[in-house]
Amino acid sequence: MSSKMELEAPPSDDQVFTALYMTKTLAKLRANEKTPQAAGVELQTALRELHTLQQEFVTKQAKQNLLDHLAQVDELDVLQKVAASRKAQAEADYDQEKRELQKAVRERKDALELLEKIAGEVEQQKSKVLEHERTKNMHEKELAQLNEVWKELQRRNAHRKAAVQVATGVMITDEEDCGRVLDQQTQNIQEMHQRQKQLEDEKIDISIKVKRTKKLIENLTKQNDLRSKDVEVKQREQDYMTLQKMKQWYNHVRNIMESVSGLEVTTISENSLEVRVLKSHLVQLFCHPESAILQRVQFATSDVVADDIVDVAVRDNNVQYLLCEYRERVREHLARQAGSQALRVYDNLCMVANSIITTYSQLQSIYGNLCMVAHSIITTYSQLQSILE
Repeated sequence: MSSKMELEAPPSDDQVFTALYMTKTLAKLRANEKTPQAAGVELQTALRELHTLQQEFVTKQAKQNLLDHLAQVDELDVLQKVAASRKAQAEADYDQEKRELQKAVRERKDALELLEKIAGEVEQQKSKVLEHERTKNMHEKELAQLNEVWKELQRRNAHRKAAVQVATGVMITDEEDCGRVLDQQTQNIQEMHQRQKQLEDEKIDISIKVKRTKKLIENLTKQNDLRSKDVEVKQREQDYMTLQKMKQWYNHVRNIMESVSGLEVTTISENSLEVRVLKSHLVQLFCHPESAILQRVQFATSDVVADDIVDVAVRDNNVQYLLCEYRERVREHLARQAGSQALRVYDNLCMVANSIITTYSQLQSIYGNLCMVAHSIITTYSQLQSILE
């Protein structure tokens, strides 16, 4: 019962002193920035000294108490009771000292672990500091490079901003203007994507229709073979073949006209046209892709002076004048090189070319009429096929 009361008793002055002493010792070690090994040695030495002093104090106190009681007790029974009480008290004090010692050992162990942990953190911080010192120059170089990159990006951003202002006609002063320009460009891109998708869908539809038309033509051809006895159908076929022959003849005449007139279209692109004049000089005409207005002219060779006629042609949008006048100047240039005899021959050829051009114009009108007739024939042929089916 007495042991339980002693266990439940509040901490003694020795325990409080030990705790305060360890706290002050740890604070002093941290303030002095000592290593964990030195702190552990000092703590162990302090604990040993404290334990020795406690043992001496307990021994002397027990002896003093024993002497005091012996001086006051005369009978054997009383002495035995006092001895038993002292023994129990000594055992209780021993248990208390043992518990305090175990507690001190645990606290010392915890303190050592804390010191080891702090030492590990200190070593890590030291290694980090050393690493930072080693990489300081490299980071400074990287920072300088990043500053240069930032300045370059600022310069490019200013140029792009000016380019966007010129392209859009909008003065960009803040982020809202940039956002509006970006939204407008994004909307234009989306519209272009939608238009491209629509064109692709139309292309697919047209491809399907072409396949269906080819299949229909094949079926009609097979049916036409079966109905070859029909005189009217045969006549339509003959008319169609005649139109094909006339088309071939028209293309042949056009080739002759190009060879005789000295003007040959070699390349046609979206916004340019390349013409070979007298099979020796190339002229490239650049036109607006939508309005087809002549914008500028480029010559492959500069041996023939034609700047004046280019100015007139661009101003008046007169391609015919440009080609004819340039052809005449090339002809004169070649004539001066070839001699007077070649010049007379070429004059005759030019007269023939002019007559052929006139004939070509007439053939164009005839070809237009023939195309109309062919269209009506094809329409009638389709109606006839539907009636026969």
